[in-house]
Amino acid sequence: MAATAAIERAAAPARLAHKRAEAGVMIAEGAFEWTTSGNVGVRTGPEYIASGGFLTTATRDRTSTGGAIYADRLFSNGIRIQPGIIASRTDASTTRLLGQVSTQPVLQVDIPIDRTLGNPIEKLRLEHARAEVGLTDHDVQVAQRAHVHQSIRLAWALLAAQKREELAEDSLEEVRRSHGRASALVQRGELPAAALVQADARRSMRSQERDRLRAVVRRLQSELAFLLQTTSGQALKSIRISDPLPTAGDKAGADELVRHAFEHRPDLKRLREEVEAARIRVRMAEYQAPSRVNLQLRNDAVGISWSAPLGSLRQQGYRDQAAADLELAEHRLAELARRVEHDVREAVERAQAAERLIAQLLPAKLELGKLKDSLSANPGGGANASLLSEIGEQYGQLAGELIDNQHDLAVAIADLTLYSGQAKG
Repeated sequence: MAATAAIERAAAPARLAHKRAEAGVMIAEGAFEWTTSGNVGVRTGPEYIASGGFLTTATRDRTSTGGAIYADRLFSNGIRIQPGIIASRTDASTTRLLGQVSTQPVLQVDIPIDRTLGNPIEKLRLEHARAEVGLTDHDVQVAQRAHVHQSIRLAWALLAAQKREELAEDSLEEVRRSHGRASALVQRGELPAAALVQADARRSMRSQERDRLRAVVRRLQSELAFLLQTTSGQALKSIRISDPLPTAGDKAGADELVRHAFEHRPDLKRLREEVEAARIRVRMAEYQAPSRVNLQLRNDAVGISWSAPLGSLRQQGYRDQAAADLELAEHRLAELARRVEHDVREAVERAQAAERLIAQLLPAKLELGKLKDSLSANPGGGANASLLSEIGEQYGQLAGELIDNQHDLAVAIADLTLYSGQAKG
């Protein structure tokens, strides 16, 4: 549970960006919703006065009130409709009637008769907003996998450090026993006094190395606990380290892993969708400052409206900007693809090299361990004590190298799992 919570925390910024992108889709979809508008007002103006059935030059103020209400909707094909009602009322004091109220329904249909017909910029904005949602969805996966990979790498480092600490503890205990044997041999005159000084130095060095490794273990435990949002003692229990690739495989396997990475890496998927989003922006650039021609149909009139910029700077600027964005996205995709292939093959080579070294070191360690145990059981005189000390040094060195290579193999496999797109968030 703690590891899951830590993964979700690491992915929180990406999830918030995803939520924001989804809100952007809602905003873009809102361009195709119905909207209403209206106006109301009072108008006062002169009116000629009639007398005896004839208009005179005398005037009086005439007051009229009126208003209108409209509805408006844009469709995805670029056609816009605007139904509405216009109402007006004249003041009763200006006529012989009690006042006149008139209403007039209106309907206007705007039909683009240029390239925006069927593909208005609002539609492109909606496509771009949906593409942004896909981008942020991949960002969530990238953040989750990166956190898991970092946790696994740190866990392997902690396990290796604990093994080194155990080895240092065993080596210190062996040096203490050797010091006791050297002290007895010096007292019997079988070894010079300098041998005891050397034994003291070795014991001090092993003690310092053991303390240093203990500090390393505590530091790694603290870092892993922070990463997993748990206590140090629970750190290794909170993470489950899987080993989907127990062997590194051959070159054909590496080729297959590269293909798998190209198909499943979320960061590659993100950049592919970023390229598609950039292509949408290229199309949108054509509509940022374009010439427009609309056919306007009303219930009482027919007309054509148009608009055109007098200069080309804005239009060319939009085009150049969008083209540069597209070229940049394509370049980033190509570079990431090169990096992915390099990282996969390099991780395979690291794993194979570690496997070969482990295969060489393990038998040597076993044989040297048998010899060390045999001499420890029969320490003998000063010559055997010196030989036992030398073999102990060699055994500790071999064991340390084996731990290092086992750690290198585990890290290479963890890297390969991430680089090949097989990691899970």
